Amino acid sequence: TDVHEYRSSWDESASEENKQVDPPNAEVALSLIKIQLIGVAVVLLLILATVLPLTFILTGISTNTTATARIAKSFELQSLICGNMKVFESADFSGNDLATLPSMNYNTCCASCLTTAYCMGFTLNNTGQICYQKKSIASTSRYDVNFISAKY
Repeated sequence: TDVHEYRSSWDESASEENKQVDPPNAEVALSLIKIQLIGVAVVLLLILATVLPLTFILTGISTNTTATARIAKSFELQSLICGNMKVFESADFSGNDLATLPSMNYNTCCASCLTTAYCMGFTLNNTGQICYQKKSIASTSRYDVNFISAKY
């Protein structure tokens, strides 16, 4: 009887043919991959160098005034908050005055209205620094850049 023995290449000991671990072109392939990665990096840098300046040009942002503008705008918005009243810039709600208070800025006018009974809002004349507390607010206002109003 013939007994055939099957052996896989894994069972064989290393021969001269299969002793080589890396294929002969491994260094060439590695060099090509490095060149491709460098190419991708260069393309990304070119895109970044093109997009960032365009962003500043299209949005009108100047690199040395950006931080100052954001801080000023943030302060301006925060200073125009008065409790849960709605604030109206450049609006004069005429009439229905509860009290007229001289020498007031926005924050003091707001604070005085918040602590005064029956004050439903106010109109501040910025140029004259006069605060007009309101017992009721008209549904319409007059546009004037010298006034700021707030109402519940």
